Amino acid sequence: PALLRLLGQLDPPGEAPGAPAAGAALDAIGCHPGVRLVVAEVAGEVVGSVMLAVLPNLSHHSMPFAQLENLIVDKAHRGRGLGRALMGWCAEQARAAGCYKLQFQSRNHRKASHGFYRRLGYQALTVGFRRYLRSTPPPLA
Repeated sequence: PALLRLLGQLDPPGEAPGAPAAGAALDAIGCHPGVRLVVAEVAGEVVGSVMLAVLPNLSHHSMPFAQLENLIVDKAHRGRGLGRALMGWCAEQARAAGCYKLQFQSRNHRKASHGFYRRLGYQALTVGFRRYLRSTPPPLA
């Protein structure tokens, strides 16, 4: 429940999963090799989360790469280093797994997040494309 509340700040309105779907997804994440979901807690309260997937690769000398997903820090706890700590954890895990890169996407409208990522040394290098295969979330500015 605490993680679902937190993810509700990340998903567009009406897109956050309900408890049954989230439970099934958590079970699948736990069974998927190379995928880890971690949370940040303050005084026993879940206030941050990130998911990291280490994926095998045929290019770049067959070195794996890491894909970061769903980084979120509760609005009331931002600016306290939790996002930096979660990103640092992801980078450490990726390095330890021998990954040649750590990548992620961020929606165009998240300008404050883009500045945060740049301050951590990440660069916007590619153009991403997406096609929703199920329901399409509402358009974002």
